[in-house]
Amino acid sequence: MPILSSDEISKYVGQKVKDIYGREFGLIVNVYTEIDGTVTGIEAIVGKDVVTLEPSMLRAEDEKVYVLPEWKADAIRIMTLMEKTRRRQRALEELYGKGDISKGMYDEMKRKLDTEALKLKDDYVKLKNKLKSKINEIDDQLLHIEKALAMLKMNYISNEVPETSYKLSVDALRQSRDAYSLEKDDIRKTLDKMESIDKDSLDVKPIASASEKKEEAQFQMPIPVKVTPS
Repeated sequence: MPILSSDEISKYVGQKVKDIYGREFGLIVNVYTEIDGTVTGIEAIVGKDVVTLEPSMLRAEDEKVYVLPEWKADAIRIMTLMEKTRRRQRALEELYGKGDISKGMYDEMKRKLDTEALKLKDDYVKLKNKLKSKINEIDDQLLHIEKALAMLKMNYISNEVPETSYKLSVDALRQSRDAYSLEKDDIRKTLDKMESIDKDSLDVKPIASASEKKEEAQFQMPIPVKVTPS
């Protein structure tokens, strides 16, 4: 799902939108843009509240617009930056290893990358804990839905709820359960991917430069040879 431009988002002002799991989200009422067309925020009515969404939370597919949960938009941003930082770290080590950059330039660039990686690591840990808490919240909701379904079925069997009302309620509860299940599965997959990227980034280790390798070879101690008298 590509990120939408200001012209694309504007087409959906005044329309109701769903989240990526099929749940009703709210009504888009306004789009904030800069003179150059950069989208800075989207206003939506969610329930009784007016909330501002980040542009990265709206995606389009098949002529429809969908809202990403905040946690997913954050995860995409953090994973993208982690992968970018990892690629730059490897490129830097490769350049230094070949002797294409000086030690001073290497140290300066490495300090900057290390600072960025440290901040990303902090964001990663916070989001990881947030996602684990979100899974617990979803489990509570799923349990609540199962209890509601069980009670509804009992009331229907005992002729306390009309068939039409029963079918409508069952469909609504099942749709809610399926949506929560999809989100839970998505969170788990996201956590796995985040952990994979994090582990991969730890594999980047400093490589000695070409000059350092040469100096090391020059000062390498000779292997002692023991001569046994015949």
